[in-house]
Amino acid sequence: MSVRRRSDPSMIQRIWDTIKITVHQRSLPSNDRMVRHMARVYGFTEQEAQDELNKAVEDGLVLLKKVSTKSGVEQESYRLPPVDILQDDNHDWYCCKCQRAGVVECCEQCCRVYHSECHVPSNTKLKICNFCEKINSDVYPDKVELNHILSFTCGHLKAKLPPEITNRTIVFNNGPIVTPPNGLSGPTWISEGEDAWRPGILIKRHMDLAIMDTKTNNNEYTNLAEFEADAYNILHNIVIYHGAVNSVIADMGRTMYQDCCYDLQEIRRCADCYRISNEKSEKMWFCIPCNPPHQLVYAKQKGYPYWPAKVMQVNGNVYDVRFFGGHHMRANIEKVFIRPISSTLQSLQIKKSTAWNRAFEELKHHQNLLQKLGKNKEDSSNSTDDPTPAKIRKLESSKGDNAKINADNEERQVPRLPVAEDEPARESITSTCPQGLKKEGSQEDMVTSSCQEPRSKCVLVQTEQIQTDGLPAKIKRERRTSEQPTTTGLEKLRRELELEKCRELERLQAEHAKELRQLTDRHQQIVSDIKKKQWCYNCEAEAIYHCCWNTAYCSTDCQQVHWQREHKRVCRRKR
Repeated sequence: MSVRRRSDPSMIQRIWDTIKITVHQRSLPSNDRMVRHMARVYGFTEQEAQDELNKAVEDGLVLLKKVSTKSGVEQESYRLPPVDILQDDNHDWYCCKCQRAGVVECCEQCCRVYHSECHVPSNTKLKICNFCEKINSDVYPDKVELNHILSFTCGHLKAKLPPEITNRTIVFNNGPIVTPPNGLSGPTWISEGEDAWRPGILIKRHMDLAIMDTKTNNNEYTNLAEFEADAYNILHNIVIYHGAVNSVIADMGRTMYQDCCYDLQEIRRCADCYRISNEKSEKMWFCIPCNPPHQLVYAKQKGYPYWPAKVMQVNGNVYDVRFFGGHHMRANIEKVFIRPISSTLQSLQIKKSTAWNRAFEELKHHQNLLQKLGKNKEDSSNSTDDPTPAKIRKLESSKGDNAKINADNEERQVPRLPVAEDEPARESITSTCPQGLKKEGSQEDMVTSSCQEPRSKCVLVQTEQIQTDGLPAKIKRERRTSEQPTTTGLEKLRRELELEKCRELERLQAEHAKELRQLTDRHQQIVSDIKKKQWCYNCEAEAIYHCCWNTAYCSTDCQQVHWQREHKRVCRRKR
């Protein structure tokens, strides 16, 4: 435990502002002037203001020098710190929880520090912050897929913050960005101008969304906790530089971090749903199955019939569902209003509408894709010596009940989705059918169900490949297996093309917005120049002869014409 700094960052900013204002008024920032100004402007008592000044001097953030006055008497005055102030080590000066100074403990794995009352490590032997604890315990199986998903999150968060988080004059989206004289154009992480030295003294480790986006492109994130820590570091720097109270950008930073935590929670819940909803690689993207697939139910909201939906999670007796059709809205539905997907439409008493029919079509398309996914998994499992059944998503409930999957057929296992409690255990994701074959979707795939006929075998018929029926089963399996890498490569290429398209679109939008700002500035400058000129009252050309308060002429000819016509009766020029 050590005291790294005694002054809070918000107080240091006020002291620096007081020195700057006093010098701008061509006055000496003496102790009396500083104390009176802080007491008058910020509402401190003189003793509190004096204590804060003493803390700032002890921290080396304000210099106290003696200068000679006109009367020859030396007087102490406060000065701003040098730009190249000595940095002691690689740890922060302010608590990562409350962003205040004081007695802090340094984290052993990162640059963060914390107060003993703000954070208690779970392991007393290791002095690490809460974010390092999350990073150490968090894992994600696919690093490349993780960074691909987090790139979408970065795109969402960029709309929540201005390009410069250390610019104390916030520029909103509807206002032009003013570039300081001799300054760099475009977003930079430090404020340009006379206050450019402040962030380097207050902020220990800079982080912004542009850096996070670059890290996702370079596949540097290994788990979700690292991404959350970087997002919180942005909020930490904002609160340090702008203050936590009555700060517009601090509120924007909190909103950004809340949205980030929500997105990460959605990724933990189902990464496939988050990725597919952002990629939208096809028109019916909502029908693409996740791995493992979601439970399908009919859910009822007030004023609507039972609607097909996916179950995202179950909390006690409340189902978090996302509906098929329309905008794929989400809702929390009580268990009493949930029906299994195998329920007949007559028992649900559904009044069909155009929107409901469209949602039902999406449900059928989703079920067809699930059947094809089950076939592909079965084919790949048949090629191995130890086949395993398809994995099904497990949903948490208050009773801890898990849906069980039973294989009625020994020769082939069809993946089934878990259903609500009142659904029979033998219900499958496919609709029941009598003996024989039943057509589903196109003519390429024909599937039978063995749900109600245990003794009948499931048959796979490919009408376009009848001529290959005589080939051995091993050759067919090898042919199907060789087609799978091509499909995977096409999907990967499609995702890369979509991502490249999004990046190019963002770049074009940024260039378009920049060009619009330049045109607006140029237009305003032209209008301003025009307003500063005088114009001939007669022909509206640029005037060079002034007559009276609102009348001028470009030549003596126009003056004579206008004089004879009307101006001699209203001229206010003194004769």
